[in-house]
Amino acid sequence: MTDRVMPNQRETADHQEKSNAAFASDEVAECSWYRTYDLRYEEDIVMGAFNKGRRVLDLGCGYGRTTVALRNLGFDVVGADIVPRMIEGARAAYPDIEYQVMDACALNCADRSFDYVLFSFNGIDCILPEPRRLLAMKEILRVLKPGGRVILSSHSWLPYLLYPRHWASGRFLSLYRSGSLRRRWYQAGVENVGFDCYISTPFRTVRQLKSVGFQNVRIVAGRCKTLRAIGRLPLMIMWRDLWPHFLADRPLDSQ
Repeated sequence: MTDRVMPNQRETADHQEKSNAAFASDEVAECSWYRTYDLRYEEDIVMGAFNKGRRVLDLGCGYGRTTVALRNLGFDVVGADIVPRMIEGARAAYPDIEYQVMDACALNCADRSFDYVLFSFNGIDCILPEPRRLLAMKEILRVLKPGGRVILSSHSWLPYLLYPRHWASGRFLSLYRSGSLRRRWYQAGVENVGFDCYISTPFRTVRQLKSVGFQNVRIVAGRCKTLRAIGRLPLMIMWRDLWPHFLADRPLDSQ
């Protein structure tokens, strides 16, 4: 990997403060989407890769959208998020589920304590700059048992360049001209509240996961039913899917 120079603390704080403020906002709290309990983008992948009854860490769980769904599917799940307001809301709605306020870059979990980790809906893309993203991946690897698995998704700019409908939108040119592709983050928004969001290519995310020690890293389709049907063709997924999913394993003999 390259570009591993650690950023100054102010840059890190700016990114994190904007993200935390956006997701702790009244606009997000009042949006029903965050309290609709389902795995709309991940269920097929989860059911194919995770065995029921095992222990799952649901990172970036927010108000518990995916945590409740995982529990209902038969998993022993812990929900974690860096935004206290979200965790407080999740606990109030489902006090029988364990929720914790945690920073993905410094997980308050013992080594090898989970069979699986789910970081849904591009949650890892809220972690900036890139060295902190790698730190989060290392932490996920640390808390997984040998042979454990992680599922995460991440924004890709490739479809904006390669898929005609997205190319016609002008989004690729906008990202290019703004310098977002070079710095690998752009100014995004959630419920009209701004924050900074990571964006790159699936190839880079695969390299990142491998660089911290994951193996068997695969690109799999998430939100598009058509792509899920051809999920064994990663090039097709990268052509169409704006946030492809990644499935990776901790080696069995990892220390």
